[in-house]
Amino acid sequence: MSARLSVVVPAHNEGPLVRRSLERMLRDAEPGEFEVVVIANGCDDDTADQARAVPGVTVSEIAEASKIAALNRGDELATAYPRAYVDADVAIDTAALRGLASLLARAEHPAVAAPTLVVDASESTFAVRAHTRVWQLSEYRRTGHVGSGVYAVNELGRMRWGRFPPVIADDRFVQLRLADD
Repeated sequence: MSARLSVVVPAHNEGPLVRRSLERMLRDAEPGEFEVVVIANGCDDDTADQARAVPGVTVSEIAEASKIAALNRGDELATAYPRAYVDADVAIDTAALRGLASLLARAEHPAVAAPTLVVDASESTFAVRAHTRVWQLSEYRRTGHVGSGVYAVNELGRMRWGRFPPVIADDRFVQLRLADD
């Protein structure tokens, strides 16, 4: 079975979270359904070891502590499309990954997709909860928002750029390469 989706996971010092995130992604997946590539970038903790502990995950380590360098290395290693880019601290499950894969596999044009973002700030401080409420009302968040930790592209969409450039918001960079619809 060839993978329905490649998942590139940049991870910098995510030891406490990465294993739980990966296990959630793969909990209900068939063997080989997803190709998961974790790029431990500039880590000085056990991120790589925690990721290696999850069956079916490929781990590559790079010295540079750079999400962009990790995304580019992940693209060099990943082989399947559609391709998802998922931050190591994001909680996404098998069903959501399958949904992204199915949606993008049907697209006949360059496409990007992301699941609906749900922010649980219930245990956060008042200031964080207030910031989150305001952020969710922002123009950026209400119109064509893609990302905030996870987005996926089909092969035609990925052809819209070469290597990831040195940007702060990779999700916004990708969003701007594709039409809102």
